[in-house]
Amino acid sequence: MKFRARFGNAAQLSKLVQTLDRIGDSCVVHLTTDNVAFAIVGDAGDGIQVWADMSRSSLFVEYRIESKNNNQISFTSKVGNLHRALKSACANTNVQTIVKLTKKTGIPTFSFEIQQPQTQLKITHDVPIRLIFEAEELNRYYEPSIPEEVLANSASVVLPATELKGLRNVVERMRSFSSHIELCATNSPRENTLRLQVHKENLMSITTKYSRLEAVAQTTDGACQTAEAKLEIKKLSKVLQSLIASDLRLSSLICCIIPDKSVVLKCFLADHGSTDQESPNSIVFYLPVQYLAAD
Repeated sequence: MKFRARFGNAAQLSKLVQTLDRIGDSCVVHLTTDNVAFAIVGDAGDGIQVWADMSRSSLFVEYRIESKNNNQISFTSKVGNLHRALKSACANTNVQTIVKLTKKTGIPTFSFEIQQPQTQLKITHDVPIRLIFEAEELNRYYEPSIPEEVLANSASVVLPATELKGLRNVVERMRSFSSHIELCATNSPRENTLRLQVHKENLMSITTKYSRLEAVAQTTDGACQTAEAKLEIKKLSKVLQSLIASDLRLSSLICCIIPDKSVVLKCFLADHGSTDQESPNSIVFYLPVQYLAAD
């Protein structure tokens, strides 16, 4: 089992890992020949699941990986340790950072060797890891699969990245009125909307509606599709705050509401001038919802 790579630009990855650090304290990293992926399962992230995926070419200028598991290496790590190492790698734009899989005193380690420019000074960050070999355990740490028949009842809208701070502000104001929030997405040939609503002691309600949004897929039969979900507002706030605090550069985000199942936020990372949903780099949040009784 071997891994060695040289970063081209670690800044966006550092911000992504900082986002993860605000969701859970540990994560699983998957290294493959083409991608670097991160997973946080629900029990590590207050019920929130996260899957982040970045292409190898957007991160590294040199990359070598070998393993008996189809050239894939997976391991668990403390998110904070990874973030500190990546933050050092971004301290100076001229540093050269090599990351490799090693063993230190018999413990598997993800080592960052940071060479300062025009000096002989080399800084090493050794991040202890636990390698994962068993297929049964690995299966817990892949991107959740949602059956097509379940997605058939969902509705999705696209929000511009410029609306992220405004959405966070709306949710924070609503948080002072209720511990839960109801989201409703509507796809129709005329308009695509997202509605946020909170209720206070059955006496009043506050509603914010985003109109003239894009749809992920246009309806072809002229039908109107609506999906609603109720979730803890603190969890939605946690996700939005984590994205803004890390200053992760996004091009757009999709909000997909799957009734009685999940609210999925897929955020596309803006790399190399990418401004559309074709970017190979993204971070996806799966938020648990409560059963929403019919009126």
